[in-house]
Amino acid sequence: MVGKTVVVVTGGHGAGKSHFCMRVVRAAQRRGLSVGGLITHKLEVDDTEIRFVEDVSRRVYRLLYRCRPDVGPLGRTPLPETIGWAEGVLEREAECDLLVLDELGPHELVGSDGWGGALALLERRAERPTLVVVGDGLVGRFHAALPRRETSVIALSEETRDESLAAMLAWLSGHPTNGGRRPAAVR
Repeated sequence: MVGKTVVVVTGGHGAGKSHFCMRVVRAAQRRGLSVGGLITHKLEVDDTEIRFVEDVSRRVYRLLYRCRPDVGPLGRTPLPETIGWAEGVLEREAECDLLVLDELGPHELVGSDGWGGALALLERRAERPTLVVVGDGLVGRFHAALPRRETSVIALSEETRDESLAAMLAWLSGHPTNGGRRPAAVR
């Protein structure tokens, strides 16, 4: 991950990508970094999948969608008002030390909805550390959408979670933050 500013986390269904992001966010916050972005959370109740999205800096949640679990990814239609709110969160947090975006999937990389401004934001962040969850099988599309950004890819699994978290924290320790200065806890 040395020299890279974007770390892509990918993995199969249930690999723990969102949980991994939450662990990175909490660890970075404990180290004094400003962290912003979005993390999705899923609940399954009876025959309904419910997905929420969290503004990680303010710990505010919004309903993203509700559907039957057997509906394909493009059939999970995000609520327009939540997408608008999420776009505002991303713009507000554009200059944070670490931006976390969970997840860029078929809506953003194949379709035309979802976090539409996320790719442009990632281009603008230049040298600021960014953690992005990319849907399984879409890493190639992500790289094609951001050809000028060098990335590292973590293929997350149950076996690699702890090792990957340690690598992420080491990566964050090597990045300048706060206008070029590392927080005292990271120096």
